[in-house]
Amino acid sequence: MVVPLRSLALFVVATSACSFEFPRLDGVEPGDIVGTAIEDDTDEPAAFARVEPTGTSRPARALQDGSFVVRGLPAGPHALRLSQDTDGDGFLERGTWRSVSLRNVDGELTSVLLGQVRLEGTATIRGRLLLGPDASEPVVAAKVIAYRTSTDVGDADTGATLPSDSTSVTAADGSFVLLGVVPGSARVFVIAHDAEGNVLTVDSGALAIPAGGDVDVGDLVATPAPDEPRAVQVNITIGTGVGGGGGGDTVRVLVQRSSDPDGPAVFDEELSVGVDNALSLPVDVYDVLVVEAGVLRGGLRGV
Repeated sequence: MVVPLRSLALFVVATSACSFEFPRLDGVEPGDIVGTAIEDDTDEPAAFARVEPTGTSRPARALQDGSFVVRGLPAGPHALRLSQDTDGDGFLERGTWRSVSLRNVDGELTSVLLGQVRLEGTATIRGRLLLGPDASEPVVAAKVIAYRTSTDVGDADTGATLPSDSTSVTAADGSFVLLGVVPGSARVFVIAHDAEGNVLTVDSGALAIPAGGDVDVGDLVATPAPDEPRAVQVNITIGTGVGGGGGGDTVRVLVQRSSDPDGPAVFDEELSVGVDNALSLPVDVYDVLVVEAGVLRGGLRGV
């Protein structure tokens, strides 16, 4: 449901199967996304769930009753990840993705009411990485990432780079285990180097990840990348809640290799707030940091 309203007092949603009531939320503005996070296995509110819209460095947190408001998003499609890491071990225990779209209606930006959003138990992906073409040699200490594209989340392609759910490193036999993968369509991507320094890559393609499941992808075979370094386009949009939201505002954005967080940044420039900024970077795993007035405002790890 899309509602072009400047305020929200109380909404009731009813179907033939059930009915429920939105919590009373004041001060909802155009560009906000409103909902209530629910634990699928307990039917209890997903208290303090993390709500991460792509294209902004400012995730929101649900309240104790599960209600949340994501503020100040620009018009267009957005992918939204809701997740819980209740024990703080770095692995997600519940999560889900949603695709939403904000539009301009009669010159006014809409708000989106998501209703109840159920966070399902996360899954495990396991497999083994071998070196081709005969697939006889395990690849050791390769970085393995569980990720998804915006088209894996919904019909609308946001063009944004989505945060990875989980990362791992291959063991001596080439095996890997990815914990805390949000259910839905996900992919496994691996990047490594062989003894000669050649870049090795493999992408599993889209996988169906069931809630609470244990998915074995079997043996993945890595092959050397082309001689020319393969590049990936990273789209970064700084939400209008950063930098004051005025036209022409900029913030400093740094992109660093996750494997070398103390090393030099591969990108360090001022980017405009609310504008889609496309970067072309060599294939690797990156951390994207946003700095405003010398203060770290947020970022994404393991992009």
